[in-house]
Amino acid sequence: MRLEILDGLGKPLVLHCTRVLVSSDDGTPLSCSVELAPGVVKTAHAGEAGDQLNRLLKGCGVDRTVVTTRLEPKPAIEILRP
Repeated sequence: MRLEILDGLGKPLVLHCTRVLVSSDDGTPLSCSVELAPGVVKTAHAGEAGDQLNRLLKGCGVDRTVVTTRLEPKPAIEILRP
């Protein structure tokens, strides 16, 4: 698969790879993509229904478990009211 790293400062850095792990600054995995065969890519991300990200991470040999909590945003009217 082709990975483009965009930094907004110029031409993207293009890499060819079979596995990609995107993590937050503290190292928490956010998403993972794996090329299963040429042109066949499976992707999972934190917050997705089920436990897809943790299964994909385990399949890639990443020994970390991601636990997500969904926060429900308050309606704007509640935020604006004193």
